[in-house]
Amino acid sequence: METLIQNYPGSPELRLQLLQILWNFKQSSDSSQEPLHLCEEYFRYYTQQCRVSIQGSDESEPYNLRTHDNIKDIVTILKVGISLDQIHQSMRQKFPEPVGKRVEESIQNGIDLAVRLLLMVNVGRSRHGVQLTRTLEWREGSLQDFTRKHFKPEIILPQERVKLERIFTARNLERIAGIQIIWTDNLADHLQMQDDDTRVAIFHHASFLWHQKNNPQPLFEPKFINETRRTLALLFPQHNKVTRLWYRKLCPRLNLDPEAIRCGHLRAEDRHIEKFEYWHDRLVVLKQVFDESEPRTLEQWWCDRRNGVQRYTFWVAVLVLALTIFFGAVQCVEGGLQVWRGW
Repeated sequence: METLIQNYPGSPELRLQLLQILWNFKQSSDSSQEPLHLCEEYFRYYTQQCRVSIQGSDESEPYNLRTHDNIKDIVTILKVGISLDQIHQSMRQKFPEPVGKRVEESIQNGIDLAVRLLLMVNVGRSRHGVQLTRTLEWREGSLQDFTRKHFKPEIILPQERVKLERIFTARNLERIAGIQIIWTDNLADHLQMQDDDTRVAIFHHASFLWHQKNNPQPLFEPKFINETRRTLALLFPQHNKVTRLWYRKLCPRLNLDPEAIRCGHLRAEDRHIEKFEYWHDRLVVLKQVFDESEPRTLEQWWCDRRNGVQRYTFWVAVLVLALTIFFGAVQCVEGGLQVWRGW
């Protein structure tokens, strides 16, 4: 794996090696194309993170990240389950004493990159890139300790009167409530409302979640991964034909993971808000914004069926207005004709 990390990993052999290292992927004999088919969007993310990490660096860097083998070495250490301090100590052994500040910064840059590739979470602060998403800091403990600390059950907001009806889908967030969807590669941003509750981030990498679910050495709590997949099943119900067609049209244009629409379909008893623990509060906020939104365009009035009385009242008013204009126009034409005949 001596290929430079700034180059997109295009060969099947290289991709398979990376998936085996990062996801403990084991290829079955009857699905030779599975990793290429399911993980295209992940490799776009992988390449972007690598390029941002090495931006502005050169061969004079003390710990130079140049090839995929460099990433493999760091990932191998991270997955052992030792603490962050022990990881630093292990990597310092590659340098003569004393280890200076520049070496420490370079080591930390390599660790941050490896964590981002392993977890799809924005960890650390890039020395050269601009931070556009939420950033988490790993300061102590093992990588598993880090995920348990930042991704844990959170039930603070009241859940009375919160119902997750079938109309509550990603497509309807936009077409009914006017909430813009921001497709994110950062798992920590999932379901986070932004810009005065006018936009919501959705983590669409279902392929990554599927492999995490089946990872024999999980870095996340299995219950957390399962619940994250269920939020995708909630917003992208697999058996909803309209939502499925809508999402498939977006995939090639926005480079979205097509597996997000294949996470299943929640039964009525699984749609209760108390069934969600890790994403509970963010779902409560999102549903509240959805319920409180009022139609502002004709398209939204046409699509919004949440309040039947309000909807029919609006369209009756539109019909009355249209008929008033029509008959007014007819009277004007008749009046004009009478005047013309009088001449």
